[in-house]
Amino acid sequence: MNKPFEWTIQDYYPNKHIGIYMYDDPEDKIYDFMATRSLDTNYDYHLRFEVETTARIIQKHDTIFNNTPVDMLLSPRITDILLTLCPEQIQVFDAGIECKDGIVDTYKAINILNEVDVSDPEKRRFNYLSDQKTVVGYERKGFFIKDAPMEPIHIARDKYSHATIIISATLKEALEKAKIKGCRYWAGD
Repeated sequence: MNKPFEWTIQDYYPNKHIGIYMYDDPEDKIYDFMATRSLDTNYDYHLRFEVETTARIIQKHDTIFNNTPVDMLLSPRITDILLTLCPEQIQVFDAGIECKDGIVDTYKAINILNEVDVSDPEKRRFNYLSDQKTVVGYERKGFFIKDAPMEPIHIARDKYSHATIIISATLKEALEKAKIKGCRYWAGD
């Protein structure tokens, strides 16, 4: 199967492992990570997060979910796969995770540079702003992924729901082959 997948974290992700953003962002610059455009790599987005568990436990996970549009903080193993398979499709930013017993600084945040429309136009159902013209995402159970490859793009945000990360079958296979932990891949059917 070559169809794309939605890339999310595993079901039943422990609350103690969720990274809480440690910066009061008065300009909401953290939302720039959803814009699917190149960001200023010299700007300090203050990508520092706090978790309610130990460094040893956090480092067992390849993905750390957080409460920002960055979505996931990625282990060096995932970052290496992305930089090998699709380096021109992401930007990588350093991130720090403050644990109960110290700081872990090996995880990265990524900015995804592409958007794709992989939704099945015959099945999808949108939510709209009050003007009934501006799409703001999908209805609950209104997102279906069409059966068509997205390569040469391997990672992108969904065109209608930028919170949704879409990956190619090739990237999914690479992550599974590396036995990446903490991820779920939804085929959209």
